[in-house]
Amino acid sequence: MNEHVWYGRIPVELHGHRKKLDFFLDELDRFTRDCGRDRADISILEIGCSNGRNVSLPLAERGYDITGVDLHEPSIDWANENNSFANARFICRDAAEFQSERTFDVVVLSDILEHVSDPLQLLELARSLIGEGGMVLICIPNGFGPGEIERKVVEVTRLDRVLYALRVSINRLRRRHSVPYNEDSGHIQYFRMSTISRLIERAGFTIERRGKGALFGGGVTYPLGMFFPRLAGVSLECANRLPFWMISTWYFSLGRTRSKA
Repeated sequence: MNEHVWYGRIPVELHGHRKKLDFFLDELDRFTRDCGRDRADISILEIGCSNGRNVSLPLAERGYDITGVDLHEPSIDWANENNSFANARFICRDAAEFQSERTFDVVVLSDILEHVSDPLQLLELARSLIGEGGMVLICIPNGFGPGEIERKVVEVTRLDRVLYALRVSINRLRRRHSVPYNEDSGHIQYFRMSTISRLIERAGFTIERRGKGALFGGGVTYPLGMFFPRLAGVSLECANRLPFWMISTWYFSLGRTRSKA
């Protein structure tokens, strides 16, 4: 089986998700080498996994042991129906109610901290679920970047539902299958680099590495990217050259702060 099947299924207009996955894979490969273990021996928990398409399933096909947790039942149902990997499993549960008798090597918080009322609590939960020497991988939007500005304009003008319906229609015309997604869970946290850095420190983590995502990313640019795929390349290249505060998404690799018990 081609190990890049799920990676290739991420639509080109969702270029930030592709780049995020590249960052996660690079960090996981480094982590696996440093541990001197095989991918199959690395246990990963993704909290807020959604339908599994953008992170959990691509990681599972690379050989990592994956547990995905999300409260959106249609998304979890889709993930389970489309999961062909013995090393992946998906659970429908609110993160606040998730318990595990074992710890994990890695916890992934991909595009979830901006959705929860208490992001510190979620970071502390992630810390409690990783073993000694474990790692946490994060993707969050810049709360004051181009993507969030675009998102706000779309919400205020009430174009969000129209644009969602447009994306669904385009997918049908292109014979793409739409996948369930929790559209009702909006952003309620807006981070600056300084605020997320302080939050990470309070939770008992050290930022090991940072990554730049995309320049653009929102309800308008995603449909445009369906018609003009080159926008994705422009967005990624610009993000690489610009400072963090000017782009839409950030990636982080975290380790435990040694001084915190």
